[in-house]
Amino acid sequence: MLLYCAIKTIFSFHANKSSYVTYFWRLLPRIQRMIKQKLSLLFYLLIIFQVVGWASFILLGRDTLFFFINGANTTSILPEFFWFMTLFGEWPLIVFTLIFIFIKHKKHIIQAALLFISCGLLTYLFKFIIFGKTPRPAAYFIDNSNLYLSPYLSTNYWHSFPSGHTFMAFTGFLFLSYFAKKQGLKILCFVLALLVGISRIYNGQHFPEDVLLGSLLGAILSYLIYTFVPTYHLKSVSKQQ
Repeated sequence: MLLYCAIKTIFSFHANKSSYVTYFWRLLPRIQRMIKQKLSLLFYLLIIFQVVGWASFILLGRDTLFFFINGANTTSILPEFFWFMTLFGEWPLIVFTLIFIFIKHKKHIIQAALLFISCGLLTYLFKFIIFGKTPRPAAYFIDNSNLYLSPYLSTNYWHSFPSGHTFMAFTGFLFLSYFAKKQGLKILCFVLALLVGISRIYNGQHFPEDVLLGSLLGAILSYLIYTFVPTYHLKSVSKQQ
C-alpha cells in the first residue's frame, strides 16, 4: 500500500512541480496517515536510525564505521556494559515478554508466541539458507590486530548476516512498546533495542549492515504480527468449554 501511494504520487506530479522538496513534503502526509498514531514515534525513530546508519556506512565505509564502534575505550566499563546489553537479544527478552503479555495483556499472548517463533525461523532462514556462510568480523579481519573480540562471548566466524540478536531485540522491544502508554517508555524500548544492535558491533560479532538490516526486519515483523494477527480471548474460550 505504501509503495502504491508513493508511485501514484510520483506519476501525479506536473512538470512544474517536480522539485524534490515539494515531492517529499507532499508524500510525507500520506505516509504519516498510513501509520497508526501510537506507532508514529517508533516509525520516526526507526527512520532516523536507518538514515543515519546507512549514511555513515556510505560516507565512512564499512570498515571505518565498524572500527569506530568496535572496542571503543576498552579500559572503561563499556566491555562489561555491552556484554550485558547483548543478553537483551537472547532468551531473557523472550521470557520477560511472554510473562508480561500473559499477565497484563493476555489476549495478545498468541501474538507474542508467534512473534518469537517467526523471528527464530526467519533468522535461521536468512543466516543458514539464503545468505549462507557469510564471514563475521573474526574471519574477515583475521589478521587485523585492531579487532576487539569480547572475552565474555564465544567467537563466531560465519553466518553473519543479519544480526540475530538485533533482529530479536527490535522484534521483542518494539512489540512491547506498543503496549506502553507513555512516550518515554516507547523511547526506552527503542533505545534498549538499539543498544543491543550496537553491542553486536562493539563486541566484534557483526558488521554495521548486519545490525541495520536486523533492526529493520525486527521492526517490520513486530508491526505485522501486532497489526494483522488476531488476538485470542482466553477467558471467553475457557468459559465456553
